[in-house]
Amino acid sequence: MPDTQKDPRYDGCQKQRLLGIYVARYPLCGLKGFYKVINRERQIVLNESLEEWEWQIVLAHEIGHDQLHKHIASLSTMCEHSLLFPSGKTEQETNLFAAELLLSDAEMLDHMANQLTLDQLSHRLHLPKEFLQYKIHILARRYPLLKIYIPELISNFLI
Repeated sequence: MPDTQKDPRYDGCQKQRLLGIYVARYPLCGLKGFYKVINRERQIVLNESLEEWEWQIVLAHEIGHDQLHKHIASLSTMCEHSLLFPSGKTEQETNLFAAELLLSDAEMLDHMANQLTLDQLSHRLHLPKEFLQYKIHILARRYPLLKIYIPELISNFLI
């Protein structure tokens, strides 16, 4: 397992340590990550083979489970086999949380003001366009006067 103090991929883990969540990376066959509460200890385990962009999204998604669905995780493990393929309300909420955590309104609105296409925005931010659509949905609700086009959510890109 990588040294969290030296591995640059762990820069984002400062938030988890502040929240009191134990974060680890292990080889997980067919699993992107999971969130679990055991004896009141909150834990996120990520698949060590994830690409950088996947790692960011899965981590933000699991933090979302911690912040939004802790009560569920204390009863069962919340596993991610295919992220952003919502199988219910909790996964949809968690995906929206992850988009909020990773993407600021100002950054997205700035790029959108430059009239970048979703593909161009995806390339510039190094995030899948299907993930960016979650933030666009949030912005459209938050700023209705901007008349933001709301694309259909396509959620199976991490399968």
